[in-house]
Amino acid sequence: MKETLSVNRTFLMGLAMIGIVCFHHGWAVIPGFTAFFSRFGLWGVDIFLFLSGFGCVYALNKYNTTTFWRKRVMRLLPTCLLAGILVYCADLYFHVERTITYLPVRLLSIHRWYIQAIMICYLLCPLAYFILKKYRVTGLLFMVAIAIIINMCLPEVKVWKINWAFGRVPVFLIGMYIALFDLKMMRWHYILSGICLLVAVVTRCVGGDYAFLWAYFLAAAMPFVCETLCRLREICIRLKVYRFIEIMGICSLEIYLTHEYCYWAIPEISVPLWCRYILFLIVVSILVWGLKKAADLIVTTLKLR
Repeated sequence: MKETLSVNRTFLMGLAMIGIVCFHHGWAVIPGFTAFFSRFGLWGVDIFLFLSGFGCVYALNKYNTTTFWRKRVMRLLPTCLLAGILVYCADLYFHVERTITYLPVRLLSIHRWYIQAIMICYLLCPLAYFILKKYRVTGLLFMVAIAIIINMCLPEVKVWKINWAFGRVPVFLIGMYIALFDLKMMRWHYILSGICLLVAVVTRCVGGDYAFLWAYFLAAAMPFVCETLCRLREICIRLKVYRFIEIMGICSLEIYLTHEYCYWAIPEISVPLWCRYILFLIVVSILVWGLKKAADLIVTTLKLR
């Protein structure tokens, strides 16, 4: 499984990003398609965090803790700052009032809950790496239990979704575990994963007091989910969409930081639905390309110094 995920990591990130974009597009009324992604598209976030945990193990095998954190900061900070400034300037231009949080938090895009989640995961990653290597399954279960307790006990504080973030820590830890110990899926693994996935689907559909339970069951089923999605690669290659999906994975952070803002802005324009799609794709593509180029230039300049 470790080799399969390593080869298909960017492809899986692209599929996850497509799911997230479709989840946010409530104005896209396509029977069946809209209903499915409005319910399950956000699971792309869990795929991202699983793959992030998987990739972080490779980074920690290669670099010390200080270098690991520095590289994570260099990946997040320039893009988040540029996107935050861009959105802030757009709000000023369109006279949009946003008083949800302090200006520095907005400019750094830290008010976005996924950014909070990935920052917490990156901070905890070296410690989790040590615990997993030393205590293996026992260490994994202990850290997952701690994350669940924090998620259940910690209240929301305005834009700080720390409880949401810790609710996604288990799937990140499972990604790390797979990278460290290369789980060999046996028949009972598939059966158990299938049951966990079914429970995740049911709890996601039912909602109510059990609304967030799906995240834990999905985390347990994530190796099975990702291994299954890897089998779509050949189909996507034949359909000539593989490269597009891969680009979505490469630019996933930039797409995440820009597409939702465009989602809220474009539906206000009185044009046919398909025109909105075309306009959305054009605007997001330009913004993503610009963010990627600018962030890469910043990182290259800082490295040269």
